[in-house]
Amino acid sequence: MTTKRWNPIPDEHLDPACRYHLSDHLPTRLGGNLQAARSLDPFYETFAGEGRDQGAISLSRARHMADKTPLRLPATYLRAERIRPRDILAGSRAREVLDLLGALIAFGVVTNNQAATITGSPAWADPRSNVVASLFASDLISITNPYVGHSLGAAGDGSVAYQLGDADQVRRLLSQLSYAEWLALTGGRDIGRTQVHLRHDLLGLELALRAATHLEVGTVLGPQFSTFRDLTTGCRFPSRSHGGADLTIVRDDGLRIAIEVTASITQGFTQKVNRWVRILTESPLEDTGLVVVFLLAPPLAKAGNRVRRMTHHVIEDAIKHNPDAHLALTPERIGVATWREWFPRPSIASDRFARLVIDRPTGRTSLWEECSLWEPDDLSLTARESDRLRSSIVNTALLAQTPWWLREKHHPAQLAADLLAARVGTVADVGPQRSRSATRRTGAGQGAAGDAMIPRRLAGPTDTAKGATSQPVARSGAAIGPWLPRPPEFGHRLRPVTARSVA
Repeated sequence: MTTKRWNPIPDEHLDPACRYHLSDHLPTRLGGNLQAARSLDPFYETFAGEGRDQGAISLSRARHMADKTPLRLPATYLRAERIRPRDILAGSRAREVLDLLGALIAFGVVTNNQAATITGSPAWADPRSNVVASLFASDLISITNPYVGHSLGAAGDGSVAYQLGDADQVRRLLSQLSYAEWLALTGGRDIGRTQVHLRHDLLGLELALRAATHLEVGTVLGPQFSTFRDLTTGCRFPSRSHGGADLTIVRDDGLRIAIEVTASITQGFTQKVNRWVRILTESPLEDTGLVVVFLLAPPLAKAGNRVRRMTHHVIEDAIKHNPDAHLALTPERIGVATWREWFPRPSIASDRFARLVIDRPTGRTSLWEECSLWEPDDLSLTARESDRLRSSIVNTALLAQTPWWLREKHHPAQLAADLLAARVGTVADVGPQRSRSATRRTGAGQGAAGDAMIPRRLAGPTDTAKGATSQPVARSGAAIGPWLPRPPEFGHRLRPVTARSVA
């Protein structure tokens, strides 16, 4: 590709060569009839101002405030009653509930329509539905702006954000899950207590959903699974630093693109950049496949050049003062982009997003160069490295935080059954002799009865209802893996904006 250079800092690229429509089924809110003609863009519309939204609160707190003030709660919240965890798991909505909690554990906060999108369950789009009210009353979730006439940012009435509720109540539910369900929600770790930054975290999830929908990604990971230790697992000495990225986009060949959503330059920003440069220097690309991008997303009222200028300077200084950075090719693995470069208008993506174009400090002195992270020639992995790193794509198909269409792509129920077989072995065929019948394998159906299947809850909540109940107890000579036999895919599925579509 042609390399472009700027000195000292590149201008913001706000006039893309090609623009693409973002699909309308990635909503950040729905109207009162749950069928809004167009969803609001979280960057340009929902959080266009600098105002702070009220944090999420419990239902008991919301009821107390409604009693003391003119605020009114929806009728479903007023009549909702607490439900015991075992009754939730026995209910018809158990799978949807577990998917929502898995998304909240991984991302911290989701809007009602991001919840419906990532789980594939339209029930979460209506924040005043009975199922949402039940979780709210059971302290499993907390809700921002639960009152009648209130909204999330500028999104309009009926738009809220969900967060995890009382940690003890969530852990009580987790204690009653099967191992597969617990693993799908937590990834095998404690749920922790992370601080939520509403605009920042929702922009991160929105980017994850847009990438998962429009780009040929392997998978996406929330901050819960994007810690420094997670991202450097392949190293001989994984990082022990606290913290991590806001999300990770995994290219289909295994390359991990850690995203740092940056809205302002705080006192700890320089320390954060220095830490990333050190981690990249100590973790070779062939071991981790790790790249980091600082995606600048200041509020529109502050979308000037100060944040961009300081970000570029801090990265330059961090590389300059790390003597091993150039030897480890760290400048090739760190870059900067802005939200407006990737998404120049509401619900519109640019060609820079389609190719994940960034500016990176790979030129001499202070020169910056343009690089596409979606072109494997710019940052390539060998076949052996790719095969090893792609294991994360398969593993995340078992997690409830993964958008449902990416899970379904890798058949997680089949994967869970194979992993169960690898761990405990398959059920042996005892070959009982039956009168007037030939020997048949264990679990095989007879007459109108079908084959015995693995119980749905042992396959986890991360597949379709049909897929989760279609794994036989015993299979003859079934090979386990490989689960990614196809070659990696690159590119995008965006629809170009035409003169007719603009009109």
